Amino acid sequence: MKKFTMILAMAFMAATLSACGGNAPDVEETEIEVTEAEETDIAEDDDIGEDEEGETDFQTTETEDEEEPDNTQSNGEYEYIVDGDHIKLTEYLGDEAEVIIPSEIDGVKVTVIGEMTFLACGNLKKAVIPDSVVQIEGTAFSECKNLTEVSIPETISTIEGLTFDECKSLTEITIPSSVTKIEMWTFLNCSGLKKIVIPDSVTEIEDGAFQGCTSLSDVTLPEHFNDEDDIYLAFADTPWYEKNYGEYGE
Repeated sequence: MKKFTMILAMAFMAATLSACGGNAPDVEETEIEVTEAEETDIAEDDDIGEDEEGETDFQTTETEDEEEPDNTQSNGEYEYIVDGDHIKLTEYLGDEAEVIIPSEIDGVKVTVIGEMTFLACGNLKKAVIPDSVVQIEGTAFSECKNLTEVSIPETISTIEGLTFDECKSLTEITIPSSVTKIEMWTFLNCSGLKKIVIPDSVTEIEDGAFQGCTSLSDVTLPEHFNDEDDIYLAFADTPWYEKNYGEYGE
């Protein structure tokens, strides 16, 4: 502070001497000189600005680390999720050979059999699906290797992919007339499946729907399925295809 005062005094003296005709001292260096105290103040101001910006850039909220709540419930036989006025089953907790799936739990309708609900239930031989169910998700009965009988209600419109994958003991199935689409790999590797009835309501059978069904020899197929390429992609390498169409491309 004393140095800054001295600089001002020297500038004032120079101006006074000049006005009086005297020789003024050289003061060019004093015009750009900055005191140590001023440099310290400027540096502190810059640091404060960087700290304030840093706090803003890296500030996080508590909600970012919060996990979504688990809405799964259980009645001892099934785990399930309640969504408004309907229930989606997520896991069967029993080991019975015959299962009659409930149409409702605590007064709420069961409408969806979720993925992997009965996955690899080795004891399951028969499953009865109620009319309340409108959707069976993929892999719902996958790898149930002793499953021989499934009752599919008329409320189902789509049988999803891998629903009955590796159900090697399933020998016969009738698709209800409500179904319009059989998705890819629905019956993948159902090596024991011998007969299937597909109603006229089905307008699409995706590629590989019956891939690996090495015993399938009896198929009731709607007349509107007349494109050999589509039929081959759905039933390739099954005894039924080879019997009716021979080797592909012949």
